[in-house]
Amino acid sequence: MNRLHPYLFASLLCSLLLALLLLGCGSGGAKSASARIGDLTITDAYIPAPASPDVAAVYFTVKNNGAKDDALVGATSPVAQSASLHNEMTMQGGSMMMMPLQEIAIPAHQTVSLRVGGMHLMLENLKQKLQKGQHVQVTLQFKNAGSLTLNVPVTDAGGMNGM
Repeated sequence: MNRLHPYLFASLLCSLLLALLLLGCGSGGAKSASARIGDLTITDAYIPAPASPDVAAVYFTVKNNGAKDDALVGATSPVAQSASLHNEMTMQGGSMMMMPLQEIAIPAHQTVSLRVGGMHLMLENLKQKLQKGQHVQVTLQFKNAGSLTLNVPVTDAGGMNGM
């Protein structure tokens, strides 16, 4: 009866376990991106497929697990010429306006959500069309924690609720 040599069996088993581990860690089909830098945890990052070819909104949640306040002060992405922080529509003189923000405070021991109808990150002057299923690199810049790059999925126009 043929039996596998113990070293060959161990090698095959390790290869199988490594493959399963890598599959579990991959972003294939990920509905949102998550990451951590310092005391900050970023979760639920996504970009709804934009209706306009020029701009796209990025939404996510930041939890500050530390004892020190921080702030989101900017962002960059290779798919956009610029990125800026906004607070969603507010009434001004009878019309709806997006208000630019210099920074978004992330108080100690608090969670701040950038979401539809509220604060968000706007990617401006897109260099390419963003489509559902694509992943986009977005680098977030925090006042104290530093910079962190996320690989953010583009979802359907309905965002996380439409997945």
